[in-house]
Amino acid sequence: MLEGMSAMNTSLPPHRRRFQFSLRSLLLLLTLCAVLPCWKFNRVWNQRMVVAEIQRRCPLATIEYDYQDRRLGTPPSPPGPAWARSVLGDDFFTNVTELTIAQPGLDDALLRQIAKLSGVKTLDTNSNQVTDAGLAHVASMRNLETFSFVSENVTDAGLAHLQSLKRIKHLSFTGP
Repeated sequence: MLEGMSAMNTSLPPHRRRFQFSLRSLLLLLTLCAVLPCWKFNRVWNQRMVVAEIQRRCPLATIEYDYQDRRLGTPPSPPGPAWARSVLGDDFFTNVTELTIAQPGLDDALLRQIAKLSGVKTLDTNSNQVTDAGLAHVASMRNLETFSFVSENVTDAGLAHLQSLKRIKHLSFTGP
């Protein structure tokens, strides 16, 4: 009789647990769920700080965001649900894409801050306080397509920094 029982037990399919995860997998998933939003919040916080610094030092600067289109007659509202924009802010859903700064407040230190804005495609500056060191910061802006600047303190060595701009379509320089 014992022989018959052992034969019956071997014919049953093994019991499997569904959705079985190891503790390591669960911790990895939890870490990813925490790190990705923090990365986004850090990018938004950096953009807010840079825009605030631009507005503080150059009050007449023009800052355009990716949802804006100057050809439209009425200004569009930023993307994203209104309740989320009221909680997180408009710049959680947008990127700065265009900057026009033609004031003495623009210098190499401010250009270092502007270079942190990864979405800037157009940068138009006019300041004699920008030097070769400022152009080295501009060279790190990988998405820059249009760069116009006026400065009497830029040399050929500073212009050499701009060779690393791979997406540049229009470059305009007025100087000595």
